[in-house]
Amino acid sequence: MRAQPRRQLLLDTALKLFNEQGYHATGIDLILGNSGVSRATLYKHFRSKDELILSALTQRHEQIFSVIEEALSNAKATGAKQPALSLFDVLHQQINGEHFFGCNLMNA
Repeated sequence: MRAQPRRQLLLDTALKLFNEQGYHATGIDLILGNSGVSRATLYKHFRSKDELILSALTQRHEQIFSVIEEALSNAKATGAKQPALSLFDVLHQQINGEHFFGCNLMNA
């Protein structure tokens, strides 16, 4: 099942703002203003800000594990002697990236 474009836009915008400004400091109006999505559309997809936060955390979890799985798969495919060590490379890239503002779950 593919996510609806407006729902995905809300999730992407919310996650970006939550990361940059914090979960408590990011209000619904800011998310709506940055996404260009109407309030009615937001509440069609998410009953509350808490539900939006939970969905954003779920999306981030899926993104991280997808990157980890890809790195492990690539390491195995290239014949790395210890493919699990590629996990540390992924974590290093994530933590030292310009868009890392701490652990999403801990911040929420």
